Parts: sequence; structure tokens; C-alpha cells
Amino acid sequence: MGQIKQILGDNIRRLRVSKGWTQVYLADVLELTPSFFTLVESGQRGMSLEVIEATAKVFDVPVASLFIEHNNSNESNDAPLLRNAELLHLKQKLLQDIQKSLNESIDALLIE
Repeated sequence: MGQIKQILGDNIRRLRVSKGWTQVYLADVLELTPSFFTLVESGQRGMSLEVIEATAKVFDVPVASLFIEHNNSNESNDAPLLRNAELLHLKQKLLQDIQKSLNESIDALLIE
């Protein structure tokens, strides 16, 4: 379990730094404490599924991408998996947009 926590923490740190965000900023956005992310990023603390989902949403990445180990030796091996996870995430967002549009159209027809 410790390895999963470390991978999750490493990925959150990598994403946070790539966006130029501080732990304070990320904690504020997710309504958590900076010390929470200090522990998560160091692999000392896990996260609930709800917080994992919210974190992935803030970074606009698929949840699965938070659990893919990123190092020089296996990045090429994980590339297809990460690409598939990103495509799935984009398809899910597209389906949500389509569903929202359909619901709005139905509501408009019902009002008329």
C-alpha cells in the first residue's frame, strides 16, 4: 500500500508543480489543509476516493493517471495506458456535455 501512496503523492506533486501551484493553493481549492498535501506528496498519507476524484478534476486528468508511476524506465511502457486513460476521460467529458445539451433541449421543448 505504501508504494501506491508514494506514486499518488509523486503524481500530485508533479501535476501541482507543472501548473505552478503551491500546496497552499491546491489545499485552498480543494478545501483541505496544506499539511494534508505535504503528507500525501511524501507518501505518508492516503486519500479518500472522494478527494482523489476531486483532485483529478482540479488537474483535469483521469483518476487512473494519478496511479501511473512516472520514471524514465517505464514511461514508454505506460504511455499507451496513459493515452487510453486520457482518451477515456475526454470521452466521458464529451458524453457529459452531450447529456447536458440534450437535457437543456428537452427542457426547452417542455416549456414551449
